[in-house]
Amino acid sequence: MENDRIRMLIVDDEPLILRSLKQAVDWEAIGVDIVGEARSGEEALRLCRAEMPDLVLSDIRMPSIDGLELMRRVKREDADTVFILISGYGEFEYAREGLREGAFDYILKPIDHEELEAAVQKAAAEIRIARERRREEDRLLHSVQTLSMLARERMYAQVMEGIYESGGKWQWLDQSELDKRYFMFLIGLDQFEQLRAQWSDGEYRLWMFVVRNIVEEIGEREGALAVFPFHQGEWVMLWAASARRKQQEIAGELIEALQRYARLTVSIGISRVFEGLPSLEECYQSAKRALLRRFYSGGGQWFPDEEAHRSDDRTIGKLRALERRLLNDIKVLNGDRVGKALDEWGEVVREASLPREIVEQLYLELSALIRRQLEFMLPDTGRGDELLLPLLRNSESAEEMLACLKRKVLEWIGNITDGGWSKEQIRASIQRAKDFIADQYHRDIGIDDAAEAAGVSVSHFCYTFKQETGMTFLEYLTRFRIDKACYMLEHTDVKVFQVSQMVGYQDAKYFSQVFRKMMGCKPSEFREQMRRKGG
Repeated sequence: MENDRIRMLIVDDEPLILRSLKQAVDWEAIGVDIVGEARSGEEALRLCRAEMPDLVLSDIRMPSIDGLELMRRVKREDADTVFILISGYGEFEYAREGLREGAFDYILKPIDHEELEAAVQKAAAEIRIARERRREEDRLLHSVQTLSMLARERMYAQVMEGIYESGGKWQWLDQSELDKRYFMFLIGLDQFEQLRAQWSDGEYRLWMFVVRNIVEEIGEREGALAVFPFHQGEWVMLWAASARRKQQEIAGELIEALQRYARLTVSIGISRVFEGLPSLEECYQSAKRALLRRFYSGGGQWFPDEEAHRSDDRTIGKLRALERRLLNDIKVLNGDRVGKALDEWGEVVREASLPREIVEQLYLELSALIRRQLEFMLPDTGRGDELLLPLLRNSESAEEMLACLKRKVLEWIGNITDGGWSKEQIRASIQRAKDFIADQYHRDIGIDDAAEAAGVSVSHFCYTFKQETGMTFLEYLTRFRIDKACYMLEHTDVKVFQVSQMVGYQDAKYFSQVFRKMMGCKPSEFREQMRRKGG
């Protein structure tokens, strides 16, 4: 089978040996394709990154980067790459060190062709077994998935937005395909705002249906872990890290297919590789940073998130930390703190003396992040980054860029906090949410459910609910559930695990942890205390 063929790279600094290794065995007949040959460790490292071979057949003794160091570096980037080392008789201990560090096998010089073929076939068999094991694991993961596709997508979206806590309903996703290494495609429809303004609601739904069908078809064929729409004009595709070698091919096919069949131009941001569900938010940020590069390179392209295009890692680290603080201030619509955070941001940029094009990119990225945080509360911010682009480019200095962004952001916040909703409307909205919680607290409900009941966006709900109640939605829901649990424990003989389920906690252990954190004792201890008081 074509997908069972083994991709092999051969490495030796002696041209005669390199040629001999290529001709020693009928590689094609045994299912092995030579995808490259290298005469140095440096060249081999470059080819490994470009070709991503399954198997590397490498000499140990080479100048500069030797076979052992090559293996160490490659395995740091891709632990699944298999190495067979070639050594002379005098290098036996060196070869044994290679085995200890993860080499599959070694072959002594002068090379016996039959021994070489046997070693490669043995390694190939192990590679194929590992492939099948991974395929079987993937099949099992999909077959045992207890959440519906829609629910899983919804929970993925919440994690990407920064809403995640261990335990509870999240434990189902903790056991998902994302416990392995993965990366993300963030597909963004180019000129989305202009197109959306041209389409009627019916046309918009039709086009989004067409796009989703194309994206899902390619995702299913290529083995995507998940495919789902995210923000308007954006789709997410999650891939196992093993699909990295085909990322350019798949991204190119997506762009071409959407252009050909839907007459729509898209750009794709490709994240770095991450591992574990809690890293999904960072993975999304990585893909989003990459996608933002289309503002400078034009649409209809794919962009990897490459840290190399950034000037100063320490400066970028400071700016990312300020970003997180700024977005937290944005969430609570605190204009004073937002203004101070933006000033600090500008000071870091000034001190770094970054090139103009980098500064421009950083400010545009920041405006897009802020706009994304506010877009559901203030729909008019949807064109904010596009409106800012000419203003930023016409600015004479970084100070002018900062002033431009600061004016726009504070204007957005002012429009949210000062207009649109009367106090009576806000109170009525929050009361609807409270009534919903009182009616549905025993079920698995989330903040988006409460926001829907209130008749507002999630972001607006977060702000107004905290302003009215002094608590976050989760704090209020938890307090409501624990109060109900206390009443049941005091006035009924219902078992603790039953009380847990009746107040919305399917995991009795997790319920006990929450109860103890809030009440200072276990549910059983609380019941006993109440009985002693009553008796």
